[in-house]
Amino acid sequence: AAGHLDDVPLNKISKKIPELSTRVDSGNVFEIMYAIKKSKIYLCTSLHGAITAYSFGVPHIGLMPTRVVKLKEFISTWSDPSYGVCSEVDGMCAATLLLLNNISSKNVVLRMNENIARMQREIYRSLDVVCGVGIR
Repeated sequence: AAGHLDDVPLNKISKKIPELSTRVDSGNVFEIMYAIKKSKIYLCTSLHGAITAYSFGVPHIGLMPTRVVKLKEFISTWSDPSYGVCSEVDGMCAATLLLLNNISSKNVVLRMNENIARMQREIYRSLDVVCGVGIR
């Protein structure tokens, strides 16, 4: 994504594990979203990419959390640590293995659904406050 400088680390990752990684160089947002949706895991520095992964239930790792604070804040606020974590680049392999091991757990899916319900309640509550009326 523009301004993220993801190309350097992504090129390194792609060269090390070409059979396990996919790069989407298209600027088409729908192609990017589709690629994220079909991923087993998503590593990113992009807040919008993490939100997309979260919305599709794709485990995600926010890279460079000390530099990309809004990404770190989103993941720590909304993602359950069993499917969304932050990691510096040197710890991404361990974080990836941890999340891949969690994917098959039914408890992870249950917690993710609980987090989505919590997010929906918070959105409704916020809208009630802003609008001064009940939505539901």
